[in-house]
Amino acid sequence: CDPGPMQSDILMFTVSGPAQRCLSMPSSHLATLGILEATHLESWIVEHPEVLGDGVKIVATQYDKWPSGSGDLARERLDVLGLDSSGQLVVVELKRGTDPRIHLQAITYAALVAGFSKETLAEAHAEYLSRGRGSEVSVAEAHELLEAHVDGAWDDDILTVPKIILLAEDFSAQTYTTVAWLSGLTPNLNIEMHTVNAFLLPDSTTQQSCVVFRRLYPVVDPASRVLTPGLGTTAADA
Repeated sequence: CDPGPMQSDILMFTVSGPAQRCLSMPSSHLATLGILEATHLESWIVEHPEVLGDGVKIVATQYDKWPSGSGDLARERLDVLGLDSSGQLVVVELKRGTDPRIHLQAITYAALVAGFSKETLAEAHAEYLSRGRGSEVSVAEAHELLEAHVDGAWDDDILTVPKIILLAEDFSAQTYTTVAWLSGLTPNLNIEMHTVNAFLLPDSTTQQSCVVFRRLYPVVDPASRVLTPGLGTTAADA
């Protein structure tokens, strides 16, 4: 069924021609454009991990190995697992459209990921690299790559509290409410909400489009950029 026109608070325009005309780019649903979660969104993030934030390295995608000592085996499949330069793991849950349960899935993945050690993380990364390169990458090589990515000392404790990034076209009121509540309740838990929206190029006969990634939550505190009178040292003075 037709999902109807996509609503977005982002206004996109192109500027072209000798007269430098400003033409509006209408928004569109990812589903309408045939954009899929695993085939497209995941591959875009792998190619451009900077959309998740500065210094994020992709460790694995579609990871699904969660055994227990008693023989239990979870059938959860994590979309993207990253590692930032501080040594904190980054759990990324992708959804095309809006899914009111996206935060519940991500919290489950974060709990599973919190059990990683550096050794098992290197094993996951070695498997991911070997799959992508078509040649065997050893666990020792993968471990060196992960260690080299982290700035300074890499403490084991930081692995137990991964960051969560939810990425979707939009979010339901349930997700906003839960994320805001958890963020205030547990300061050590870092949850971000990112959006990805598609826009059509005007006057395009082939329906060419562009996508915009942005962090929706938490917002940047404007108070940190407000100037006040005083004799403090500025960056220009340093």
